[in-house]
Amino acid sequence: MKTSSCWSRFTLCVLLLALAVAPAQAFDLIDSGIDIWVTRSSGATFIGFEENVLPADFFCSGSNPFAGKIAFRGVPVATFPQGALGRTDTIVQRLDEAVFDQDGIAVTRLQVRALQFEAVQPLRNECGTFNVRVSLDGEQPITEMRIVRENPNGGRFEAEVAVNARIVFTPIDHKGEMLEMTLEVRFPPRRNSLWAQRPGSDAVKAEGFVVVDTDFDGQPDTFVPGTSRNFTAGWPSKPVDADIFRRLQDPTQSEVSGTLLDGVNTAQLPQGLANMAEGLTACSINCHCEPSCGDHCLVSTCELCEIP
Repeated sequence: MKTSSCWSRFTLCVLLLALAVAPAQAFDLIDSGIDIWVTRSSGATFIGFEENVLPADFFCSGSNPFAGKIAFRGVPVATFPQGALGRTDTIVQRLDEAVFDQDGIAVTRLQVRALQFEAVQPLRNECGTFNVRVSLDGEQPITEMRIVRENPNGGRFEAEVAVNARIVFTPIDHKGEMLEMTLEVRFPPRRNSLWAQRPGSDAVKAEGFVVVDTDFDGQPDTFVPGTSRNFTAGWPSKPVDADIFRRLQDPTQSEVSGTLLDGVNTAQLPQGLANMAEGLTACSINCHCEPSCGDHCLVSTCELCEIP
């Protein structure tokens, strides 16, 4: 009886210890899931046709070649349940669980599952006026994300994103057929992108599966997994960091690192954000920003973007 009691207590202790360390062990890997993004409407997202010139007669007989730029804004992806992903216009899926090695580095595969852009302004030429939209074109390439854990709540990541896109030109002021072209786009990785295990309370999260519109016809058609419980792209990993960011009412007042920025000493900003001398831009939750400002936002309420 004594031996049995001893082993029972021992077993109970082992079980309690396992439960106690479970949360720490769970963070040794990042769940697969989706990352959701909202694209700004400021014209920073654009397609340049300098290297993919639309030929003469593309828009109509006698039209000139087009080698200009078209600026785009995001269009929220239709979902079921309706509104499950807020204003999300771009969905990227992490296909695998990412397990951290002893150096705090994990790797997973990426695939874009939805992307919806429309031109900020209609395109006008000698043939008339056209609405321009961009969506995915069929099966999408698979690339890689490298995730670095810098502290218990997150760190940084690098992700190369590739997209097979379809561009549709729809006549607005005249009769005519929709015109289409396809384009392969590859975005090189940025090292300044942040992620957090525990984001702010206003982060858009979706549990379980969501049905999303993948072909920009307004009808949800494909199941994708929800957001991960322990990975949110575009958020700072240290809650204290969010407290030192303030919305810039006048970005021209920012000068050099070490000067006061809306009452905050910029020398106190996290490593990698010291070069805040110029080009500071306000932006929204989980957004794509101007190239001069970086890929994604740091914090949730229109504060500063990352500096490349």
